[in-house]
Amino acid sequence: MKLRLIAVVAAVLLCTACISPGTPAKKSETLFPLTIEESDHLEGYRKATREIVIDDFTNSEEVLRYTNPYTQAYEGYRVLRLFGLHKTLSLPAQYEFVRALYSALPIHLTVGAPLRNIIIPSWFSNGEPLILHITQAFTANQDPVVLALANTAGGIRRHGYPVIKRLEPAVDYPRFINTGDGYAIRGNEQYATVIFPDGRVSASGAIGHLLPPFEDIEGSRAIINISDAYLRDENIENDEDVFEPLRAIANDETEEPILRIHAQLQLFMYYLFQGDVKSAQRIADTVQVFMLEQGGDFTESGTDELVLNDLPAILKIARALDAGDDSLR
Repeated sequence: MKLRLIAVVAAVLLCTACISPGTPAKKSETLFPLTIEESDHLEGYRKATREIVIDDFTNSEEVLRYTNPYTQAYEGYRVLRLFGLHKTLSLPAQYEFVRALYSALPIHLTVGAPLRNIIIPSWFSNGEPLILHITQAFTANQDPVVLALANTAGGIRRHGYPVIKRLEPAVDYPRFINTGDGYAIRGNEQYATVIFPDGRVSASGAIGHLLPPFEDIEGSRAIINISDAYLRDENIENDEDVFEPLRAIANDETEEPILRIHAQLQLFMYYLFQGDVKSAQRIADTVQVFMLEQGGDFTESGTDELVLNDLPAILKIARALDAGDDSLR
């Protein structure tokens, strides 16, 4: 499913130019100046001392859209990792972050209407807050999309969050602006996550009917990589196709240990997306024991962090979202 956004017929999305590391950030708000209310919000964000602040603008009486707790936990944790928040936020704050990204989304979708801001005070090296502005739009297929507009400079996926944190914010206050004949986006980084009709969320952009069959794929690494697209596309019926190829790699004693581990990580995702948390937990426990038994160094690839830290956190967040349990808050 393509993530090309169409806000309304003939609407134009104007994005500020991406900023490369080392280039001074352009923070001019002269074209679309902040309202008094937005300025007040920003001032409050700069003074905040909590590890995370959620500033909600939604109508509490509005009917909410169902979003799958298991895919929420997985996709939300990917965003946490993108900004390095999986290392700095407590587990309750991580839960609050993921919940604010995808939960409590209104069924009635107004393109560009502000839903909430997620604020991480003093995230930037200069003390400025990280702001993720949550709003909604549509895909080309008219599926609803959650849009997170960040105030960071562009290129965080390419350069990593340690580099981006050292720059100034690209904009003071990210937001969707109705210019009268279209929409302008104030925010360099954008994260679009489709909400499928069954409530699953996915930021992969994979199209199920265009994926190659596994019998045409050569090599364990290629199989592992393509399984991600199978699991995160719009077609839930093809998820079963990943199970046997991944299990074969995971159980192959002649295979490289790191590939066997990565195959198990994908099986974890498979079970999680099925809502089979018990089996996902079993895989998480099994892969941890297997990795520790190898005695190798998996730090360079980041695999040790995925196995030892991320899987347990994702499971805890998923369970809390599923139960509507705010005990992690």
